[in-house]
Amino acid sequence: MIEDLQANPELLPDAIEEVLRYRTSIAGILRMTRTDTQIGTIAIKAGERVLLQLASANHDEAAFADPDRFDIRRTPNRHISFGHSIHFCLGAPLARMESRIALHAMLERPLTCNGVLMYPLHYHWVHLVYSRTRSTFPLPSLHKLHYI
Repeated sequence: MIEDLQANPELLPDAIEEVLRYRTSIAGILRMTRTDTQIGTIAIKAGERVLLQLASANHDEAAFADPDRFDIRRTPNRHISFGHSIHFCLGAPLARMESRIALHAMLERPLTCNGVLMYPLHYHWVHLVYSRTRSTFPLPSLHKLHYI
């Protein structure tokens, strides 16, 4: 995939959207109902708390073909990683821009230096109720790098 993005940088915006869908940073959002409502067969009274699982919604078979496959060419990609409607994240354009700039810079550089992988592709995740974080962030050993 990285080689594909290096050869086709125009895919970067779609790749960012797929990362957001596939591994949303906010797994769930807690909300309180204003009125009695029903979701499927579940009755929810006004004032009850509901945990909206964004990560689950972004893998809904009714909304995404083959939702558990990571596909940087997925279209349409109507994920809700930044929320929806009046609850849409105001920082979404900035997050997308920062991602595009950072990934573009990373893709312009070699993936390895002296045989050391510069950008680890696998992380150990700690899953929290509303989000997840990396338990480690491995970086290449700087003493193995040669500076010119």
